[in-house]
Amino acid sequence: MKVVLHILGMLVACVEALGKKNKEAKATAAPAGPRLLLPEFKPIVVAMGVVAISTVLIIILSIVARMLGRFKLLLWPVAVGIAAVPFLLRDPLFAWWGGDYADAQLGLFLASSAFAWATFRTIELSVGTVPDGANASLGEWITYVGSDIDPRYHAGKPVQPPPGKLANQFGKLIVIYFITAAWVSLIEPFGYRPTMAICTALGLPASLASIVVRVGDNFFGTTLIYLFLWFLFTIGSITVLLQAHDPIDSMRNPVFGSLSPKEFWGKRWNLQVNSLLKKSVYKPLASIGFGGPIATLATFAASAAFHEYQFALSMKGYVVGTSCIFFLGQGLLIIGQTIIEASPLGKPLTKLAAKVPFALAVVANISALSLVPDYFICNWIDLEMPLFGVVARIFPRVVMS
Repeated sequence: MKVVLHILGMLVACVEALGKKNKEAKATAAPAGPRLLLPEFKPIVVAMGVVAISTVLIIILSIVARMLGRFKLLLWPVAVGIAAVPFLLRDPLFAWWGGDYADAQLGLFLASSAFAWATFRTIELSVGTVPDGANASLGEWITYVGSDIDPRYHAGKPVQPPPGKLANQFGKLIVIYFITAAWVSLIEPFGYRPTMAICTALGLPASLASIVVRVGDNFFGTTLIYLFLWFLFTIGSITVLLQAHDPIDSMRNPVFGSLSPKEFWGKRWNLQVNSLLKKSVYKPLASIGFGGPIATLATFAASAAFHEYQFALSMKGYVVGTSCIFFLGQGLLIIGQTIIEASPLGKPLTKLAAKVPFALAVVANISALSLVPDYFICNWIDLEMPLFGVVARIFPRVVMS
Protein backbone atom coordinates (compact mmCIF):
# COMPACT_ATOMS: atom_id res chain seq x y z
CA MET A 1 0.00 0.00 0.00
CA LYS A 2 2.82 2.44 0.88
CA VAL A 3 4.53 1.66 -2.43
CA VAL A 4 1.34 2.44 -4.37
CA LEU A 5 0.89 5.72 -2.50
CA HIS A 6 4.52 6.69 -3.09
CA ILE A 7 4.30 5.99 -6.84
CA LEU A 8 1.04 7.91 -6.99
CA GLY A 9 2.64 10.90 -5.27
CA MET A 10 5.54 10.91 -7.76
CA LEU A 11 3.19 10.72 -10.75
CA VAL A 12 1.02 13.56 -9.45
CA ALA A 13 4.10 15.74 -8.86
CA CYS A 14 5.22 15.15 -12.46
CA VAL A 15 1.78 15.96 -13.80
CA GLU A 16 1.61 19.15 -11.72
CA ALA A 17 4.95 20.30 -13.16
CA LEU A 18 3.79 19.60 -16.71
CA GLY A 19 0.49 21.38 -16.00
CA LYS A 20 2.26 24.54 -14.83
CA LYS A 21 4.38 24.64 -17.99
CA ASN A 22 1.28 24.14 -20.11
CA LYS A 23 -0.56 27.01 -18.39
CA GLU A 24 2.43 29.31 -18.81
CA ALA A 25 2.55 28.51 -22.52
CA LYS A 26 -1.17 29.21 -22.88
CA ALA A 27 -0.84 32.54 -21.03
CA THR A 28 1.80 33.81 -23.47
CA ALA A 29 -0.38 33.24 -26.53
CA ALA A 30 -4.17 33.18 -26.30
CA PRO A 31 -5.62 34.50 -29.56
CA ALA A 32 -9.32 35.29 -29.82
CA GLY A 33 -11.69 32.71 -31.31
CA PRO A 34 -12.23 28.98 -30.83
CA ARG A 35 -9.38 26.94 -29.42
CA LEU A 36 -8.84 23.33 -28.47
CA LEU A 37 -8.31 22.39 -24.83
CA LEU A 38 -6.51 19.10 -24.41
CA PRO A 39 -7.43 16.64 -21.64
CA GLU A 40 -5.87 17.18 -18.24
CA PHE A 41 -3.86 14.22 -17.04
CA LYS A 42 -3.78 14.96 -13.32
CA PRO A 43 -7.33 13.75 -12.48
CA ILE A 44 -6.70 10.68 -14.66
CA VAL A 45 -3.43 9.81 -12.88
CA VAL A 46 -5.00 10.33 -9.46
CA ALA A 47 -7.97 8.20 -10.50
CA MET A 48 -5.63 5.40 -11.59
CA GLY A 49 -3.97 5.47 -8.18
CA VAL A 50 -7.30 5.43 -6.35
CA VAL A 51 -8.54 2.55 -8.50
CA ALA A 52 -5.32 0.58 -7.80
CA ILE A 53 -5.76 1.00 -4.04
CA SER A 54 -9.48 0.15 -4.29
CA THR A 55 -8.75 -3.01 -6.30
CA VAL A 56 -6.32 -4.32 -3.68
CA LEU A 57 -8.78 -3.68 -0.86
CA ILE A 58 -11.71 -5.22 -2.74
CA ILE A 59 -9.71 -8.38 -3.44
CA ILE A 60 -8.94 -8.74 0.28
CA LEU A 61 -12.56 -8.07 1.29
CA SER A 62 -13.93 -10.44 -1.35
CA ILE A 63 -11.76 -13.23 0.08
CA VAL A 64 -13.19 -12.52 3.56
CA ALA A 65 -16.74 -12.58 2.17
CA ARG A 66 -16.19 -15.94 0.49
CA MET A 67 -14.66 -17.42 3.64
CA LEU A 68 -17.83 -16.45 5.52
CA GLY A 69 -20.10 -17.57 2.68
CA ARG A 70 -21.63 -20.41 4.67
CA PHE A 71 -22.78 -18.00 7.37
CA LYS A 72 -25.33 -15.97 5.42
CA LEU A 73 -26.22 -13.56 8.21
CA LEU A 74 -22.58 -12.64 8.76
CA LEU A 75 -22.35 -11.45 5.15
CA TRP A 76 -24.62 -8.50 5.86
CA PRO A 77 -22.16 -6.80 8.25
CA VAL A 78 -19.39 -7.68 5.78
CA ALA A 79 -21.36 -5.88 3.04
CA VAL A 80 -21.79 -2.85 5.32
CA GLY A 81 -18.08 -2.92 6.09
CA ILE A 82 -17.17 -3.00 2.39
CA ALA A 83 -19.41 0.02 1.75
CA ALA A 84 -17.84 1.90 4.68
CA VAL A 85 -14.21 1.47 3.58
CA PRO A 86 -14.06 4.45 1.14
CA PHE A 87 -15.50 6.82 3.75
CA LEU A 88 -13.04 5.60 6.37
CA LEU A 89 -10.02 6.01 4.07
CA ARG A 90 -10.95 9.15 2.15
CA ASP A 91 -9.95 11.78 4.71
CA PRO A 92 -6.70 10.09 5.87
CA LEU A 93 -5.58 9.68 2.25
CA PHE A 94 -6.42 13.31 1.53
CA ALA A 95 -4.42 14.40 4.57
CA TRP A 96 -1.42 12.38 3.34
CA TRP A 97 -1.74 13.58 -0.24
CA GLY A 98 -2.53 17.24 0.41
CA GLY A 99 -3.99 17.68 -3.07
CA ASP A 100 -7.17 19.29 -4.39
CA TYR A 101 -10.56 17.63 -4.06
CA ALA A 102 -11.33 18.45 -7.69
CA ASP A 103 -8.34 16.41 -8.85
CA ALA A 104 -9.46 13.40 -6.82
CA GLN A 105 -13.16 13.60 -7.70
CA LEU A 106 -12.99 11.23 -10.66
CA GLY A 107 -11.08 8.70 -8.55
CA LEU A 108 -13.65 8.98 -5.75
CA PHE A 109 -16.48 8.45 -8.25
CA LEU A 110 -14.81 5.32 -9.63
CA ALA A 111 -13.96 4.01 -6.15
CA SER A 112 -17.52 4.51 -4.94
CA SER A 113 -18.78 2.49 -7.92
CA ALA A 114 -16.26 -0.33 -7.36
CA PHE A 115 -17.07 -0.65 -3.66
CA ALA A 116 -20.79 -0.50 -4.43
CA TRP A 117 -20.43 -3.40 -6.90
CA ALA A 118 -18.56 -5.40 -4.24
CA THR A 119 -21.23 -4.58 -1.65
CA PHE A 120 -24.13 -5.70 -3.85
CA ARG A 121 -22.30 -8.87 -4.90
CA THR A 122 -21.73 -9.74 -1.25
CA ILE A 123 -25.48 -9.32 -0.71
CA GLU A 124 -26.04 -11.65 -3.68
CA LEU A 125 -23.89 -14.23 -1.88
CA SER A 126 -26.04 -13.81 1.22
CA VAL A 127 -29.41 -14.18 -0.56
CA GLY A 128 -28.25 -16.90 -2.95
CA THR A 129 -28.51 -15.10 -6.28
CA VAL A 130 -24.86 -15.21 -7.35
CA PRO A 131 -24.73 -16.49 -10.96
CA ASP A 132 -23.98 -20.19 -11.19
CA GLY A 133 -20.22 -20.42 -11.74
CA ALA A 134 -19.26 -17.02 -10.36
CA ASN A 135 -18.33 -18.62 -7.03
CA ALA A 136 -16.93 -21.88 -8.45
CA SER A 137 -13.44 -21.04 -7.22
CA LEU A 138 -11.69 -18.32 -5.25
CA GLY A 139 -10.13 -16.91 -8.40
CA GLU A 140 -13.49 -16.80 -10.21
CA TRP A 141 -15.14 -15.13 -7.22
CA ILE A 142 -12.44 -12.44 -7.08
CA THR A 143 -12.88 -11.86 -10.83
CA TYR A 144 -16.65 -11.52 -10.40
CA VAL A 145 -16.56 -9.23 -7.37
CA GLY A 146 -13.84 -6.99 -8.82
CA SER A 147 -15.36 -6.61 -12.30
CA ASP A 148 -16.79 -3.23 -13.30
CA ILE A 149 -19.16 -5.06 -15.66
CA ASP A 150 -20.88 -8.35 -14.82
CA PRO A 151 -19.27 -11.28 -16.66
CA ARG A 152 -21.71 -13.68 -18.33
CA TYR A 153 -22.03 -17.27 -17.08
CA HIS A 154 -23.67 -20.30 -18.65
CA ALA A 155 -23.98 -23.84 -17.30
CA GLY A 156 -21.74 -22.96 -14.37
CA LYS A 157 -18.90 -21.60 -16.48
CA PRO A 158 -17.86 -18.14 -17.68
CA VAL A 159 -18.92 -17.40 -21.24
CA GLN A 160 -15.96 -16.99 -23.57
CA PRO A 161 -15.98 -13.77 -25.60
CA PRO A 162 -16.53 -14.13 -29.35
CA PRO A 163 -13.56 -13.50 -31.67
CA GLY A 164 -12.98 -9.85 -32.40
CA LYS A 165 -15.03 -8.48 -29.50
CA LEU A 166 -11.99 -7.03 -27.71
CA ALA A 167 -10.92 -5.12 -30.82
CA ASN A 168 -14.51 -4.00 -31.29
CA GLN A 169 -14.61 -2.59 -27.76
CA PHE A 170 -11.38 -0.66 -28.29
CA GLY A 171 -12.84 0.84 -31.46
CA LYS A 172 -16.07 1.69 -29.68
CA LEU A 173 -14.12 3.33 -26.86
CA ILE A 174 -12.42 5.71 -29.30
CA VAL A 175 -15.73 6.61 -30.97
CA ILE A 176 -17.47 7.25 -27.62
CA TYR A 177 -14.51 9.34 -26.46
CA PHE A 178 -14.77 11.79 -29.35
CA ILE A 179 -18.57 11.90 -29.35
CA THR A 180 -18.43 12.79 -25.64
CA ALA A 181 -15.81 15.45 -26.35
CA ALA A 182 -18.07 16.97 -29.01
CA TRP A 183 -21.09 16.93 -26.67
CA VAL A 184 -19.10 18.62 -23.89
CA SER A 185 -17.92 21.28 -26.36
CA LEU A 186 -21.54 21.88 -27.36
CA ILE A 187 -23.11 22.38 -23.94
CA GLU A 188 -20.29 23.44 -21.57
CA PRO A 189 -20.35 27.11 -22.72
CA PHE A 190 -23.97 27.28 -21.50
CA GLY A 191 -23.23 25.82 -18.08
CA TYR A 192 -24.42 22.46 -19.43
CA ARG A 193 -27.94 23.95 -19.77
CA PRO A 194 -28.19 25.26 -23.34
CA THR A 195 -31.96 25.07 -23.79
CA MET A 196 -32.75 28.59 -22.57
CA ALA A 197 -30.32 30.03 -25.11
CA ILE A 198 -32.10 28.04 -27.83
CA CYS A 199 -35.52 29.26 -26.64
CA THR A 200 -34.28 32.85 -26.60
CA ALA A 201 -32.88 32.53 -30.11
CA LEU A 202 -36.21 31.13 -31.32
CA GLY A 203 -38.19 33.82 -29.52
CA LEU A 204 -40.40 31.39 -27.61
CA PRO A 205 -42.82 32.91 -25.07
CA ALA A 206 -41.87 32.49 -21.43
CA SER A 207 -44.72 30.06 -20.66
CA LEU A 208 -43.67 27.68 -23.42
CA ALA A 209 -39.95 28.22 -22.84
CA SER A 210 -40.22 27.03 -19.22
CA ILE A 211 -41.60 23.67 -20.40
CA VAL A 212 -39.07 23.34 -23.22
CA VAL A 213 -36.20 24.18 -20.85
CA ARG A 214 -37.31 21.50 -18.39
CA VAL A 215 -37.37 18.80 -21.06
CA GLY A 216 -34.41 20.14 -23.06
CA ASP A 217 -32.01 20.45 -20.14
CA ASN A 218 -33.03 16.96 -19.02
CA PHE A 219 -32.18 15.71 -22.51
CA PHE A 220 -28.80 17.46 -22.76
CA GLY A 221 -27.72 16.48 -19.23
CA THR A 222 -28.94 12.89 -19.47
CA THR A 223 -27.13 12.46 -22.78
CA LEU A 224 -23.82 13.61 -21.28
CA ILE A 225 -24.24 11.28 -18.30
CA TYR A 226 -25.09 8.47 -20.72
CA LEU A 227 -21.98 9.08 -22.84
CA PHE A 228 -19.70 9.42 -19.80
CA LEU A 229 -20.99 6.23 -18.16
CA TRP A 230 -20.90 4.38 -21.48
CA PHE A 231 -17.26 5.41 -21.85
CA LEU A 232 -16.41 4.13 -18.35
CA PHE A 233 -18.37 0.91 -18.82
CA THR A 234 -16.60 0.25 -22.12
CA ILE A 235 -13.27 0.47 -20.27
CA GLY A 236 -14.74 -1.95 -17.72
CA SER A 237 -15.81 -4.30 -20.52
CA ILE A 238 -12.28 -4.27 -21.90
CA THR A 239 -10.83 -5.28 -18.51
CA VAL A 240 -13.31 -8.18 -18.32
CA LEU A 241 -12.51 -9.28 -21.87
CA LEU A 242 -8.79 -9.25 -21.05
CA GLN A 243 -9.60 -11.88 -18.40
CA ALA A 244 -11.23 -14.10 -21.07
CA HIS A 245 -14.78 -13.39 -19.83
CA ASP A 246 -17.64 -12.03 -21.91
CA PRO A 247 -19.26 -8.98 -20.23
CA ILE A 248 -22.93 -8.02 -20.34
CA ASP A 249 -24.02 -4.98 -22.33
CA SER A 250 -23.85 -1.78 -20.28
CA MET A 251 -26.06 0.59 -22.30
CA ARG A 252 -28.51 0.05 -25.15
CA ASN A 253 -29.02 3.52 -26.57
CA PRO A 254 -31.34 4.61 -23.73
CA VAL A 255 -31.80 8.27 -24.66
CA PHE A 256 -32.44 7.88 -28.38
CA GLY A 257 -33.99 4.41 -28.38
CA SER A 258 -36.44 4.29 -25.46
CA LEU A 259 -40.14 4.78 -26.13
CA SER A 260 -41.36 4.57 -22.53
CA PRO A 261 -40.03 4.97 -18.97
CA LYS A 262 -40.22 1.19 -18.45
CA GLU A 263 -38.12 0.56 -21.53
CA PHE A 264 -35.65 3.28 -20.53
CA TRP A 265 -35.03 2.00 -17.00
CA GLY A 266 -35.68 -1.72 -17.50
CA LYS A 267 -34.03 -2.53 -20.83
CA ARG A 268 -31.64 0.23 -21.87
CA TRP A 269 -30.21 2.49 -19.12
CA ASN A 270 -27.20 1.41 -17.02
CA LEU A 271 -27.74 -2.32 -17.36
CA GLN A 272 -24.88 -2.96 -14.92
CA VAL A 273 -26.75 -1.39 -12.00
CA ASN A 274 -29.95 -2.94 -13.37
CA SER A 275 -28.35 -6.39 -13.23
CA LEU A 276 -27.00 -5.92 -9.71
CA LEU A 277 -30.30 -4.63 -8.32
CA LYS A 278 -32.31 -7.40 -9.94
CA LYS A 279 -30.11 -10.05 -8.30
CA SER A 280 -29.74 -8.39 -4.90
CA VAL A 281 -33.19 -6.81 -4.46
CA TYR A 282 -35.87 -7.64 -7.04
CA LYS A 283 -35.41 -11.42 -7.32
CA PRO A 284 -35.12 -12.06 -3.54
CA LEU A 285 -38.31 -10.08 -2.92
CA ALA A 286 -40.16 -11.71 -5.81
CA SER A 287 -39.13 -15.15 -4.53
CA ILE A 288 -40.97 -14.56 -1.24
CA GLY A 289 -44.11 -13.18 -2.84
CA PHE A 290 -43.34 -9.45 -2.98
CA GLY A 291 -43.10 -9.07 -6.76
CA GLY A 292 -44.73 -6.42 -8.93
CA PRO A 293 -45.05 -2.87 -7.57
CA ILE A 294 -43.45 -3.62 -4.18
CA ALA A 295 -40.33 -5.19 -5.69
CA THR A 296 -40.16 -2.41 -8.30
CA LEU A 297 -40.34 0.34 -5.71
CA ALA A 298 -37.83 -1.46 -3.48
CA THR A 299 -35.45 -1.78 -6.43
CA PHE A 300 -35.67 1.95 -7.15
CA ALA A 301 -35.15 2.62 -3.42
CA ALA A 302 -31.97 0.52 -3.59
CA SER A 303 -30.91 2.46 -6.69
CA ALA A 304 -31.51 5.66 -4.76
CA ALA A 305 -29.35 4.34 -1.89
CA PHE A 306 -26.58 3.45 -4.36
CA HIS A 307 -26.58 6.96 -5.84
CA GLU A 308 -26.77 8.55 -2.38
CA TYR A 309 -23.66 6.56 -1.48
CA GLN A 310 -21.88 7.42 -4.73
CA PHE A 311 -22.73 11.13 -4.65
CA ALA A 312 -22.00 11.59 -0.94
CA LEU A 313 -18.53 10.17 -1.50
CA SER A 314 -17.62 11.94 -4.74
CA MET A 315 -19.64 15.18 -4.95
CA LYS A 316 -18.63 17.91 -2.54
CA GLY A 317 -21.65 19.80 -1.23
CA TYR A 318 -24.11 17.06 -2.10
CA VAL A 319 -27.39 17.33 -0.17
CA VAL A 320 -28.26 13.88 1.15
CA GLY A 321 -31.74 12.77 0.11
CA THR A 322 -32.06 14.47 -3.25
CA SER A 323 -31.28 11.30 -5.22
CA CYS A 324 -33.88 9.43 -3.16
CA ILE A 325 -36.55 11.89 -4.24
CA PHE A 326 -35.60 11.46 -7.89
CA PHE A 327 -35.38 7.66 -7.99
CA LEU A 328 -38.47 7.04 -5.88
CA GLY A 329 -40.29 9.43 -8.22
CA GLN A 330 -39.08 7.42 -11.21
CA GLY A 331 -40.22 4.23 -9.47
CA LEU A 332 -43.71 5.67 -9.04
CA LEU A 333 -43.66 6.66 -12.71
CA ILE A 334 -42.91 3.03 -13.68
CA ILE A 335 -45.67 1.73 -11.39
CA GLY A 336 -48.08 4.26 -12.94
CA GLN A 337 -47.22 3.03 -16.43
CA THR A 338 -47.70 -0.59 -15.30
CA ILE A 339 -51.13 0.21 -13.84
CA ILE A 340 -52.23 2.00 -17.02
CA GLU A 341 -51.03 -0.91 -19.19
CA ALA A 342 -53.05 -3.36 -17.06
CA SER A 343 -56.20 -1.20 -17.16
CA PRO A 344 -58.90 -1.30 -19.88
CA LEU A 345 -57.12 1.65 -21.50
CA GLY A 346 -53.90 -0.34 -21.86
CA LYS A 347 -54.49 -2.02 -25.22
CA PRO A 348 -56.04 1.02 -26.98
CA LEU A 349 -53.22 3.26 -25.77
CA THR A 350 -50.60 0.71 -26.84
CA LYS A 351 -52.10 0.57 -30.34
CA LEU A 352 -52.21 4.37 -30.49
CA ALA A 353 -48.59 4.63 -29.32
CA ALA A 354 -47.50 2.20 -32.05
CA LYS A 355 -48.72 4.69 -34.68
CA VAL A 356 -46.71 7.60 -33.27
CA PRO A 357 -43.57 8.44 -35.31
CA PHE A 358 -40.45 7.06 -33.66
CA ALA A 359 -38.75 10.45 -33.11
CA LEU A 360 -41.90 11.89 -31.55
CA ALA A 361 -42.22 8.87 -29.27
CA VAL A 362 -38.63 9.38 -28.08
CA VAL A 363 -39.39 13.03 -27.29
CA ALA A 364 -42.57 11.97 -25.47
CA ASN A 365 -40.56 9.53 -23.34
CA ILE A 366 -37.99 12.19 -22.39
CA SER A 367 -40.89 14.50 -21.51
CA ALA A 368 -42.46 11.78 -19.34
CA LEU A 369 -39.17 11.20 -17.51
CA SER A 370 -38.97 14.97 -16.94
CA LEU A 371 -42.21 14.88 -14.92
CA VAL A 372 -40.12 13.87 -11.91
CA PRO A 373 -38.36 16.90 -10.35
CA ASP A 374 -34.72 17.24 -11.41
CA TYR A 375 -32.87 16.10 -8.30
CA PHE A 376 -30.40 13.98 -10.26
CA ILE A 377 -28.85 15.93 -13.12
CA CYS A 378 -28.66 19.05 -10.97
CA ASN A 379 -26.14 17.24 -8.76
CA TRP A 380 -23.86 16.80 -11.78
CA ILE A 381 -24.09 20.51 -12.63
CA ASP A 382 -24.93 22.80 -9.73
CA LEU A 383 -22.84 21.64 -6.80
CA GLU A 384 -19.73 23.39 -5.51
CA MET A 385 -17.58 20.94 -7.48
CA PRO A 386 -19.90 19.42 -10.11
CA LEU A 387 -18.95 16.12 -11.66
CA PHE A 388 -19.54 17.52 -15.14
CA GLY A 389 -16.50 19.69 -14.44
CA VAL A 390 -14.40 16.56 -14.06
CA VAL A 391 -15.93 15.07 -17.20
CA ALA A 392 -14.93 18.19 -19.15
CA ARG A 393 -11.35 17.99 -17.86
CA ILE A 394 -10.69 14.47 -19.15
CA PHE A 395 -11.96 15.04 -22.69
CA PRO A 396 -10.61 17.37 -25.40
CA ARG A 397 -13.03 20.22 -26.05
CA VAL A 398 -13.39 23.35 -28.12
CA VAL A 399 -13.92 26.62 -26.21
CA MET A 400 -14.20 30.26 -27.19
CA SER A 401 -11.41 32.55 -25.98
